[in-house]
Amino acid sequence: MKKFGLVLLSVFLTAQVFARDVLQVDAELYFKDQLKMKSPFVVVLGDSSTLAEEGRDGYKVTMTADKHMDNSYTLHNEISNYTAAGFNLLVNESIKLPLNQSGTIEFAHKDAGNVKLVLKIVKQLEADLDENFSQPIR
Repeated sequence: MKKFGLVLLSVFLTAQVFARDVLQVDAELYFKDQLKMKSPFVVVLGDSSTLAEEGRDGYKVTMTADKHMDNSYTLHNEISNYTAAGFNLLVNESIKLPLNQSGTIEFAHKDAGNVKLVLKIVKQLEADLDENFSQPIR
C-alpha cells in the first residue's frame, strides 16, 4: 500500500501545472544604423528567449523578463555580435517597460559601432505551462 501512495504522489508532483506570464516583445536590432533583425520574441517569465544569426555580421540577443507590481516588466537583454572566434558579448542591459510602450537600449562599442535595440511589449497573456515551461496544458 505504501508503494501505491508513493507512486500517486510522484505522478501528482510531476504533473504540476504553473500559470506563467507570456510576453510577445517586438524587437529591432541595429548595428551601425543598419537593421540586423526585426522579429518578435516570445518570452515566458522565468525562462529565456534567444534569436541569433551566425556568420559575417551575425548577432545574438537573449532576453528574459521580470514582472513588477505595477504590471510593467523589466526586460533583461544580452546583445552579442558574431566574430571569427564566435559570439562576443557586447552588453548586458535591462529596460523597464509597460505594455504597448517602446523603449530603446543604445550604446557605442569599439568593435560593433553604434548599437541600438528597440523593444515593445505588444502582448501579454497568462498561460498554463508544465514545470519545464515548455508544454502548454490544454
